[in-house]
Amino acid sequence: MRVPDNMRFQTAILAQQRAGERVQQGSKVASSGLRVAAPSDDPAAYARMTSLDGQISTLDSRKSSATQAAGDLDLAEGTLSSASSLFDRARELAVQMANGSMTAVQRLDASTEVKGLRDSLLGIANTKGATGYIFGGSKTDTAPFDATGTFQGNDTALRVEIANGTTVRGNASGQDAFTAAAGGKDAFKVLDDFAKALATNNVAGVQSSIDEVEKARAQIVGARADTGLMADRFHSALDVMSQALTSVKTVRADTVEADAPTAYAWLIDAQAAYERSISVARKILSLSTSSTSG
Repeated sequence: MRVPDNMRFQTAILAQQRAGERVQQGSKVASSGLRVAAPSDDPAAYARMTSLDGQISTLDSRKSSATQAAGDLDLAEGTLSSASSLFDRARELAVQMANGSMTAVQRLDASTEVKGLRDSLLGIANTKGATGYIFGGSKTDTAPFDATGTFQGNDTALRVEIANGTTVRGNASGQDAFTAAAGGKDAFKVLDDFAKALATNNVAGVQSSIDEVEKARAQIVGARADTGLMADRFHSALDVMSQALTSVKTVRADTVEADAPTAYAWLIDAQAAYERSISVARKILSLSTSSTSG
């Protein structure tokens, strides 16, 4: 093979190698659906993809925390609804038993029911959610109310990030709902005093319990309203997060994913170019061989 022919042949071989690399790249893109999978594919697009992946990770983490908080707040609102219903029944009994026509035996029987309501309230106040006890503040691992109804928790807000630089309270207040803090009513004491008045046939005590029971009920209703507002805020934030995630994932897909028809058309062109390069190399080799033979 003469020198010029050898140079032409080497050039053809290099062209064939480059065409083969394009076929390999085209096959990878067509099979994976990804235009960008490594920095070498497109440095700018890869950097953009890395940034978007960070945003997606942040949004996923934020959404998970917000979903958990929303679930516990929904549970707390439903639980407080049960507590207010319990006090509705206690008030009915108070009004009924305050009537002078009621006997000591009837009031004693009613005291048993009130004690049952009080036991139910203890179970309600010690409800557990996904993050632990939902009415204990930051003390989620310990029951907030002991058997005597004494509050053992705190009112520390468990704050959850819902947007960049924005955190909101993500837990209900057991202190506001069930205790005498800030001038409120101790819900357990109200029921204990009411039960005692009934058991001792203390008509005056039963009569005064009507107002006490109503105040405790109103306090719980107020706590339920506050909890519902917090839950609504989280649900609204979750809607925004879901939309943001969809948007960021769409941008990421546009950045790194290949358009299927375009990818396959590119692969076909690369394969055709590869076949042409092989043909050229063969022709050069054939001509060189013929020339040598001649």
